[in-house]
Amino acid sequence: MKKKIRRLGALVVLGIFTASMLAQPVAAINWDTEGNGYVGNDGADRIYFDNTNGEIEMLAADVGIGTTSPGAKLDVRGSAVFNADKGYHDFRIAGKTDDYLLWADAADDRIGIGTQYPTAKLDVRGTAIFNDGSGDYDFRIEGDTDANLFFLDAGNDRIGIGVDDPAEKLEVDGNILLNNGADRKIYVEGYPTAYGATGYDLTIHAGAASPHLVDGYDGGALHLTGGSGEGGATPPWPYGGHVYIYGGGGTNSLNGYVILAHDGSTTRGRVGIGTTSPSEILDVNGKLHMRDNIKLNGNWLSNDGDDEGIYVTTGGQIGIKESSPTADLDIDGNKIRIQIKTGGMTSSSDGYTGEIVWDEDYIWVCTEGNGPGAPADTWKKAELL
Repeated sequence: MKKKIRRLGALVVLGIFTASMLAQPVAAINWDTEGNGYVGNDGADRIYFDNTNGEIEMLAADVGIGTTSPGAKLDVRGSAVFNADKGYHDFRIAGKTDDYLLWADAADDRIGIGTQYPTAKLDVRGTAIFNDGSGDYDFRIEGDTDANLFFLDAGNDRIGIGVDDPAEKLEVDGNILLNNGADRKIYVEGYPTAYGATGYDLTIHAGAASPHLVDGYDGGALHLTGGSGEGGATPPWPYGGHVYIYGGGGTNSLNGYVILAHDGSTTRGRVGIGTTSPSEILDVNGKLHMRDNIKLNGNWLSNDGDDEGIYVTTGGQIGIKESSPTADLDIDGNKIRIQIKTGGMTSSSDGYTGEIVWDEDYIWVCTEGNGPGAPADTWKKAELL
């Protein structure tokens, strides 16, 4: 009975294939004593049915389904359904060197490309190219709650993550996390192809406030922060991650500048160190340790003995226009100006030893004093003639 059923199936299938073979009319089905059948000759144009294994072997030059002019080994003009009974019937297409160029794993409802053991709904082991013809064919991957988890806008050559109308080459609606498996970089790679051209800029900026006719709103802040230091049961304690900002390397040590509070054309904003509300172009709330000189309107506040306005020695002596002060205050000049005169001075006025004041008649010097509230201080005077 089983042989008869197989033979009947073969009769139907072979009849269908035979009727659509290229340049071959409907032919008789030949059977052997084992129940195997074939149509055509024993050469290259044969369709063979193996009754033992229930398999069909097509050696025809081209086979068409729904067409009498097949353009390939198998040419199907119409819909095709495999495994409609939802059985455990896998489907495989082999390539020239890949036995599992396409593998449909019916038991696990998975498709493998380049693998017999797909681990996901679609498992691709190898290179994948979409839209090789450069057509306007968008590509979208939907998430559990995000309809545009990944959106490729082919018409505008843009990619959106979380958006379906990306405005730039890559637009992300959400946070970006670079995993901590290694050091990471964000940079502009390479250099212009034109000879003698400057390098490309990289701009990072926070968002602008929404426009409002009445109320004003601040723009978004830009935060640069190092990582947190962790652990350490005893000193020395670990530091948090440092933040480095520096210019690019140049020829002959002409390294790039770090420019703050300036947009390249005009002054913009203020810099606060230790404060969130700087009142000047630079506002430092805390101690300032300078390891080199400070230039003030063309003159230096320095400690290296070169081109001074004010020079401070390591011992605390101050020279004004003098790089080798011999006293606590050494001025290379012939004038000292005390602009405001005092009044009501007596020989016992409050004061501190060494203070000098003047009034219309005298120059006063405090020879002994500890300030207000201390025992009577002593002043001596010299008349102005």
